[in-house]
Amino acid sequence: MKTYNEFINEKNDFIVSLSDVEKIIKDVFSDTKVSSVSTIYEKDKDTKELKLIITINNLFYEKTNILHTKFIFLVDNEKTKILKNKFFYLYDINCDFREVSFNDTTDLDDKLNKIIHSRDFGSDIKELSDIVITIAMDANKWLQENDVDNISIYTVTYNPIVDNVPCESLTFKFNINVDDERDIEMRLKKIGDKEYKFTFKEGDWFHDVEITDIKGMVQVIGETLKNHID
Repeated sequence: MKTYNEFINEKNDFIVSLSDVEKIIKDVFSDTKVSSVSTIYEKDKDTKELKLIITINNLFYEKTNILHTKFIFLVDNEKTKILKNKFFYLYDINCDFREVSFNDTTDLDDKLNKIIHSRDFGSDIKELSDIVITIAMDANKWLQENDVDNISIYTVTYNPIVDNVPCESLTFKFNINVDDERDIEMRLKKIGDKEYKFTFKEGDWFHDVEITDIKGMVQVIGETLKNHID
């Protein structure tokens, strides 16, 4: 562990306070751009370093839409400043983090905005984020094309899990409202490198489906509802 003097004397080091970080985060991820921003402090199990974890859900801004990501900063035990001029962000499902270095608060602001504006995320999270935008309409279209005319999906709503969970346990939770009368829970979890598990639940009934291409999500919903309800 470096001493305070070692930190302030380190070449090109610029100590950024947590209040500065919080101000930048609030500016970059304002209420008009995201549905929720949550922060939590957590001790790393291996290094024992204290981490500030900022979780972003439902980021929609101009041409960027990202369902979920995280930003992580290493901070001092007093929670007054960050210890290294870098952060990590969840680039993609599962546990695919990218490291980004910066020089000062202005550079931190620029780097965060660049990630958002360039939509610098992995293919899985981008495809899932795109699918969710029109998923109710697309699933209804699938039902019509497959001669299912007694089921109508009203909404498919993403319900982010607010508690901080390990990235390897990350599950995307959705609520499917059918005919404005019943709600079916759907959870999506990536398993391994290229496998996606869907779990549907209503009361005591549940159903699991696994696919190898996340683009098949609409068909999975359509077939499950057709078999379960129709």
